[in-house]
Amino acid sequence: MARTPGAASPMPHTLDIKIPLPPGPLASYITRALSVDAELSKDSVHRSFSCSEDMLEIHYSATSARMLRVAVNGVFESVRLCVRVAAELSPEVLDMEADEVQGNEVA
Repeated sequence: MARTPGAASPMPHTLDIKIPLPPGPLASYITRALSVDAELSKDSVHRSFSCSEDMLEIHYSATSARMLRVAVNGVFESVRLCVRVAAELSPEVLDMEADEVQGNEVA
């Protein structure tokens, strides 16, 4: 988003997150799973997802650092859950054995 010089942005706090993932469909699955959920504070936080074969990218903009932190914490928990579910249901997606998933090896 372009800023006009001297003008205050309504969403001055931004963050771009890039999460590397194993090559394959996992980044697309996570993007589709998480993009259906709207942000709870629509007036305070905006986010967008994009992905490639091995990278999940999330762009955030927020009205305050606190709102940005809360939103980012939430999305990291959601990404973590998606990775754990993928590892549990289809270990080959993460190139690991199912018993590694059971032993807290997956972050």
